[in-house]
Amino acid sequence: VNWDVTREVPDAEALKRMEQLLNDTQRLAGIGGWMLDVETQIATWTEEVYRIYDLPPGTPTNAEQGIRCYHPDDRPRIRAAVAACVESGTPFDLECRFISTQGNERWVRAMGEAIESQGRINQLRGLFQDITAAKEAKHQLQAAEQFIHATIDSLAAHLCVVDESGQILMVNRAWREFAKHNSPVPLNHCEGSNYLAICDSAEGDCAEEAVPFAAGLRSVLQGEQQTYQLTYPCHSPEEERWFQVSVTRFSEDDQPRAVIIHENISDRILAEQTLRTLNRDFTTLLENTTDFIYFKDHASRFRFCSQTLADITHHASWREMIGKHDLEIKVNRAKEFL
Repeated sequence: VNWDVTREVPDAEALKRMEQLLNDTQRLAGIGGWMLDVETQIATWTEEVYRIYDLPPGTPTNAEQGIRCYHPDDRPRIRAAVAACVESGTPFDLECRFISTQGNERWVRAMGEAIESQGRINQLRGLFQDITAAKEAKHQLQAAEQFIHATIDSLAAHLCVVDESGQILMVNRAWREFAKHNSPVPLNHCEGSNYLAICDSAEGDCAEEAVPFAAGLRSVLQGEQQTYQLTYPCHSPEEERWFQVSVTRFSEDDQPRAVIIHENISDRILAEQTLRTLNRDFTTLLENTTDFIYFKDHASRFRFCSQTLADITHHASWREMIGKHDLEIKVNRAKEFL
């Protein structure tokens, strides 16, 4: 009998190369394949599954040994999923905590489906993936997002972020608290609302300021300017309030965004009003008193004085004496008062 093996050798080499390619692909992707004989409970794994379990390739395994490496709190889930797949053919796709035979903690994704033969399920097969890196990256992203939200929520100013169309993407706690305790005004709108549309349709209180603010916001979003700022009143029945709104442009994935901050500056405005009132009252005193009143700095220069003193020194207004030294003041009969 003649047996031509010239074709068998290349085919065997090609098969070996394909197996190596499959193993390399599974290793790089962190994905392995498995099969379970339902009757014998004997499991067949690819090399990547063995690597995830920290077992030498070819080690005999069964279903119970495979499940034993799942985290104790996740074992009931995987047992129930496998049982349902065996009994009714229900496929499963689970993410579970996992502890390898060497004690290495991982996250895995287990997927399985039933294989029928002659009307009955006799095998299960599926994929097994190490998703530890993805889980850690997701956890780090969540931690970063929590830090960002905690940071902006700690701000006393009311803050929101809008996209290029004016849609509100995010607001902070101060913004929500203001919305909860105040009557409906544009500041009260949260995620999902369009800030520009709110301004364009504004009526009543703050409506007058809404028009220039909308124009300023559009200018920033269109890149015509980097920032915009506006001060406006927003009084309540209980108190007078003023806010300063600032808009700053930034980009996210090459998409224009803007952060809008409303800061309560009522204390500053009220302090400025009080200061102006005091200055006005003090000026009235200086201009009308008959007493000689003055104050000098450490260099003996006048900081202020009464009009009476200005009159006797031949100054039309007491303001003309501000900054002058004694030696620059010409005094007639009132020399004894200096």
